[in-house]
Amino acid sequence: MLLHVQRLFTRLAVSKRVVFARGIGHSAVMSKTAALAATAGRKKAVARQPATKVNKPKTAKSKAKAKLKPKVKMAKKPKVPTKKAMLEAMLSKKKPLLPLPPKGPISSYNVFSKEKFNEIAKSYGPGAPTQVLASVSRSVAQLWRDMDAAAKQVYTAKLAKQREEHVADLRRWWSTADRALVDLENKRRRRHNLRLAKSGSGKRSEKLALLQDPFAPKRPPTAYGIFVTERTKGQAGVKLGEVSAELGAEWNRMGEAQKAPYVSEYKERVEQYKQDHQRYSAGLARS
Repeated sequence: MLLHVQRLFTRLAVSKRVVFARGIGHSAVMSKTAALAATAGRKKAVARQPATKVNKPKTAKSKAKAKLKPKVKMAKKPKVPTKKAMLEAMLSKKKPLLPLPPKGPISSYNVFSKEKFNEIAKSYGPGAPTQVLASVSRSVAQLWRDMDAAAKQVYTAKLAKQREEHVADLRRWWSTADRALVDLENKRRRRHNLRLAKSGSGKRSEKLALLQDPFAPKRPPTAYGIFVTERTKGQAGVKLGEVSAELGAEWNRMGEAQKAPYVSEYKERVEQYKQDHQRYSAGLARS
């Protein structure tokens, strides 16, 4: 019995120590938790404090930036004309697209009139009235009529010399001319002539002749052209307009066998023309 009581008291003492130890541990844990919470609260309080904003004084530069900048309007780019528009503008011009070939003397009277007109006009000085110049022209014409054949022969010789010089000038012009520009000028002239024909009010003198190279090989006539030349050969004084209807009717009545010689000659001439034209073009390219 006594032994049982001692064991009971021993267990009770052990239980009290355990409870006491647990109580101390719990208090320590609670104290530590409370300390952490207090520290976190202080940090949060410090973090929540707003930073003091310092207002910097505005400078002139910052004020200028604050103003709204006006929108700059972009300049419109000029429209680039198309090739078609440029071509149309060139063909619509009233003046030639290139310097024209030099003009040569027409006749011995032309040589004489230029020479005498300039001599007489000089005596009146610059700015002479139109009436005076017209009077000078009449005087020059009368002088020519009063001249004998021997005196006129002098101007005939001058004409021959000037024509030689003109041929050299003309050959030089055509050898250096821009052929593409010549073709374009001829196109402009065709359009001008067509406009005159459609209007019906254009004078014959207003019609523009096409620019043609006098030194280039000539295209051969057609088979019918060769036939007409053969039929009218040796017939002096015969006008082509008078016999064209008759020759045209004769050509239409001819069969293929009868036309064959003229067609064959035409083909030969065409081949020769092609060769000559090729050599001529090659010579221009080298010059």
